[in-house]
Amino acid sequence: EIKQKTGAHLLGIDKPASQADAANFFQMLLQLQGTFYFDLSGNITLDSPEAVKAMTLIKTMNDAGLVSDLAGGWNTLMSSLKEGTAAVLPMPTWFGGVIEEQVPGEAGKWKVRLPPAVRRGGSTAATVNSTHLAVAGSSKHQAAAWSFVEFVLTRPASQVRTYRGKGIAPALMAAYDDAVFHEPSAFFSGQKKGEVFLEALKAPSSAFNYTADYARALKLVTDAQSKVLLAGADPAKVLKEAAEQLGRQTGRKVSR
Repeated sequence: EIKQKTGAHLLGIDKPASQADAANFFQMLLQLQGTFYFDLSGNITLDSPEAVKAMTLIKTMNDAGLVSDLAGGWNTLMSSLKEGTAAVLPMPTWFGGVIEEQVPGEAGKWKVRLPPAVRRGGSTAATVNSTHLAVAGSSKHQAAAWSFVEFVLTRPASQVRTYRGKGIAPALMAAYDDAVFHEPSAFFSGQKKGEVFLEALKAPSSAFNYTADYARALKLVTDAQSKVLLAGADPAKVLKEAAEQLGRQTGRKVSR
């Protein structure tokens, strides 16, 4: 109905996988079902029933003409945002700050919510990817680098400053004692968006095993997704092929 009245798609995906993060939405749908590319033992689960369900949902939306193409990465996404070509942006918490910067004139027209459950009663929070800080083993200043990591990530005051500046919601629970996370947002229709993020942090979450072969899995997943989005391929078939290929590449067992 929204597309008929406004021309806006439901959401956008990088259909030809021009960027490495093209499968973020698929990965989110997996995690909302408590599964991933590998199980906790390191076995491959790319073709699990949950994965097929996730890819089938994407295919259903695409076949209905509800998915725009975000090929080209960040610049294309920013153009889509400014042109209003998508009704929903399934993005990380920090993207709220980007929206405020890019379309300040749309204050009061946006809202934030947790993703809907894929299955009734299922999870409504997922951490598709996250920002990490690491210290190089070859560094001559490891102690100083670690002090910086500690300063930025483990002190509530630092996390509050980051949130105030760029809207990046912390994983540090103690930071949410600050009033800034409980203030109504004029841009987001008076919502207390910090409390939405806190709700996600408090939600039960599964452990996910990225393994040392995550990059290989990601490449095969994005290729499979492109076949579904651009050629109408069968989700179960392409995911089965991807799982088997990943097994050949890594020597890992494909879990059935």
